This record gives sequence, structure tokens and C-alpha cells, in this order.
Amino acid sequence: MPSHLFCLSFRVWSAVLENGRLMPEPAGGQVIKWIPQTPTFKFYNVPAKFSGPAGTAKAFVVDLEVLYDYGEAGYKDVVFSYSTTSAFNKIVTSVKFTGDESQSLRKMEFSVNHPKAGKKEAQYYIDVTVTSKKYKLNSQKRFIINFKHQAGLGPGGQKDLLRDSVVEKIRAKIPGKDKDRDFKLCYASKRDGFSTSTFHNKCDGAHDMLLVEQR
Repeated sequence: MPSHLFCLSFRVWSAVLENGRLMPEPAGGQVIKWIPQTPTFKFYNVPAKFSGPAGTAKAFVVDLEVLYDYGEAGYKDVVFSYSTTSAFNKIVTSVKFTGDESQSLRKMEFSVNHPKAGKKEAQYYIDVTVTSKKYKLNSQKRFIINFKHQAGLGPGGQKDLLRDSVVEKIRAKIPGKDKDRDFKLCYASKRDGFSTSTFHNKCDGAHDMLLVEQR
């Protein structure tokens, strides 16, 4: 048998301080008002400009991240929607949001069908809204699409003969402001045949000639 027996009791006491001054307890006990968080999101890995042809829809994909502190349950709770101006309804199409709904990382897919009569560069937008189904709270961001009409290196080129990524690499090697100019096609072996004389007849005397060869 133990020679001594100790009995200990604890009382948890909390105090409310305002600027270091003890405040009286509220009548009826403590009152805590909880306000649910509003979900939001951000885009990342967005190119400065989206480029593509005119008169044909081109698909794009950008990454986005859900910013919501309720974990997997919170990610499953949010839904995405979008809108745009009526002037862009036939230009910005096929908008959808994909990815694992239990994760924060998602993707936004869309297509741009730049008009043939449109300017070389244009700006479109998509208003994206994320909403909590449970708390009915939402936030909205405008996604800006800076679009550049790029059909090869200039007028006369065959459609899709050079991919956008290839054209960008070629332009990056052109010095000065000429990298942004359009080059008019004077000779193409696929169109004009492999003939040295034809090449010279069509291209001799052309200023600032750019020769692209595939080897």
C-alpha cells in the first residue's frame, strides 16, 4: 500500500484581453462567430501570347490551382463556371475544366477561332468563377487571352507547313525588329519543284531574303 495519496484537480480558465486589459466574460458563455472561407484560384504557366491560324479553331490548355483550405473535401465541394462577352461566343469556344476533383491542381481547356478578317493581334477574355456548393460563396477572375495570328512566316506559306513552335524558333534567330515582320513566300520546293533556275527566277532581287531548309 502506498504511504501517501495525492489528489490533484485542474480548472481550465480562459480570459479575453483587449489591448492587454482583461474584459468581462460574455453573458451565457463564450460566443464565437465562424465565417466560412471563400474559395479562389490562380492561373500559372500562362504564355505571354497565344498564337495560331485565322479561320480555324486551335485548342489550348492552361494550368490552374484551387486555393481553398478545407483539403480534399473542400476541393470536391467547388465547381467552376465561365462566361464571356457575346462578341467572343464564336471565337472563344470549347471551354471546360478538367483534372482530379479531389486535388487542387486543375486545367482549363479552350479553343480560339480567330476571324480571317481579324487584326494580326487581338485580346479576348474568359470570366472564370469558382463556387462553393456548400456555402454558396464564390470568387471570379478574368483570364486574358493575348492572341497573335501566326500563319507560318507570312503570306503565301502553306497552311501548317511549319508548326508554331518551329516558326517561333526561326523568328528568335532573326535579328532586330525583323523577327516580327511577315515574309512573303517567293519559292517553296513543295510548290515550285526542286529547280535552281526556278528558285533564282522567283527570288533574285528580293530584299532581306530568308532561306529556310530542312535537312
